[in-house]
Parts: sequence; structure tokens; C-alpha cells
Amino acid sequence: MTYVIEHAPAQQRARWGSAIPTATLFAFAMSVLLTEVFPTKVRYTASAVTYNLSYAIFGGTAPFVATWLIDATGLPYAPAIYLSVIAIGSFCAALLLPET
Repeated sequence: MTYVIEHAPAQQRARWGSAIPTATLFAFAMSVLLTEVFPTKVRYTASAVTYNLSYAIFGGTAPFVATWLIDATGLPYAPAIYLSVIAIGSFCAALLLPET
């Protein structure tokens, strides 16, 4: 990975430079959230099932949904609108989580 980053054009390095810290922050927040939401007795199983199912459902269908949205609307930025709506929904769901 280091070789790819070092030998990539400057614009691509800048994208990697911003994507890696963002992904790291997401991973930290997700791990804390999953450990606090579930009771201790089922924490590992529930976290694993929740994490893997959500990635399979949303990550696995993302290319299909993006292609379908562009085809259905004719807007090349339709996937960005879709992601924005999902992000707003996720933010609202996070506000409803109980404080631990």
C-alpha cells in the first residue's frame, strides 16, 4: 500500500491522504458503538452479525443501486444524493440511541 501511495500522482495521494483518516475515525466510532449498544452476554455475536449483515446488504448492493439510480434519474450525481439521504437517516438514528 505504501508503494502505491508513494508512486501515485499528487491528486490521487491527496485522496488517499483524506480517505485513510476518515476511515480510521469511522472504524473507531463503529467499534465503540457496537460494544455499547449490546448487553455483555451477547456482545460479540450481536456485534459481528450486525456489522457483517450491514456491510453485505449496503456494501454488496451499492454498485447496483448506484447504477440503477443513474439510469432511472439520468443524473450522474444521483448516488451522491442517495448517500446524503442515508447519512441524514443515520445521523437521526444516532440521535435516538440511548446514552450509556
